Amino acid sequence: MATVKLTKKFLKQEINSILVLILVLLSGTIGYGKLDNWNHSIIDYLYMTFITISTIGYEEVIPLSTPEARLFTIAISVVGIGTFGYIFSKLTAFLFDPINREIWKEEKMREKIKKMKNHIIVYGNDVYLLYLIEDLINSNLEFVLILENKDLFEKIISNYPNYDFNYFISETKIIKDVILKNANVEKARGLVAISDDDSKNLYISIACRYLNPKIKIIARCLNPEFIQKCKFVGIDYPISLDYISAKFYLYKLIKPYSVDIFLDLFSKSFIEKKHDIDEIEINKNLEGKAIIELGLKNFSELIIVALVREGKVIINPSRQMLLRKGDVLIVYGSKEELRRFKSSLKLLSFKLK
Repeated sequence: MATVKLTKKFLKQEINSILVLILVLLSGTIGYGKLDNWNHSIIDYLYMTFITISTIGYEEVIPLSTPEARLFTIAISVVGIGTFGYIFSKLTAFLFDPINREIWKEEKMREKIKKMKNHIIVYGNDVYLLYLIEDLINSNLEFVLILENKDLFEKIISNYPNYDFNYFISETKIIKDVILKNANVEKARGLVAISDDDSKNLYISIACRYLNPKIKIIARCLNPEFIQKCKFVGIDYPISLDYISAKFYLYKLIKPYSVDIFLDLFSKSFIEKKHDIDEIEINKNLEGKAIIELGLKNFSELIIVALVREGKVIINPSRQMLLRKGDVLIVYGSKEELRRFKSSLKLLSFKLK
């Protein structure tokens, strides 16, 4: 599609010169045919015209020994060579034009986004966006950025010069539906809105909810008093960073080691280490089984941190607790044992069918 769009643009810009070139090719084909009494094919006469105006000068198909043939060749050369050279120079300039190269890159990006599924849309306008992008890249998650200005994007790509970003720059402060549709919001798994303006986060959240009722929405909420109102209008997880920071300051003073554990879970160093925290959803084949029956004794480095049931978090659930379909186990441990544990659950689930 990107190539088609640029081709149409070039044809529109140079339509007059292209028509002249076509006229020269037709005139040359017909002229050489008449001069040769049509003793050769039309392809031969077209070939003769082309090698003349392109100055390639390969072997001649028909003899040019007569004055008429030579004068005709001079005539089409004067018009044809100039037109051919003009179009070729314009095409070269068109292909290397920075603006056209940007158009091509943007169209290729749009084609790529159209094929995305379960990606994340990220909207923001300050430093918090940089921190989020770092984790998205390290986690190998597909995402599309929606930004308010080019300067912020320039800062982002300066930090990650080798990463191929999918992004849109909004020319208005209110994000229009067309940008969300270009970001393929209908197939996105989630929206993260972390602008420093509650009204902007609220607007894009409502727009995404309208376009994709199933999308999960996380939005920054500067005013903690708005959290319940945000939930009411469809934001799944409104988060007040200032409120959370204040809590962390206090607990860092009175329970420093506990806070360090949580901070380490979300640090860059933790992501690069051998340990991870994962969420494992229980399917219908494991329903009714006790946690202790999942074979955790074979995984010495795993800890069941919590169980989420119908939106409620149960910290350190009893090993005798019976599982239900839709429960989510929060498991911490080495990445290798997490991988093996999830594989064993699939095998156990298959045996119980």
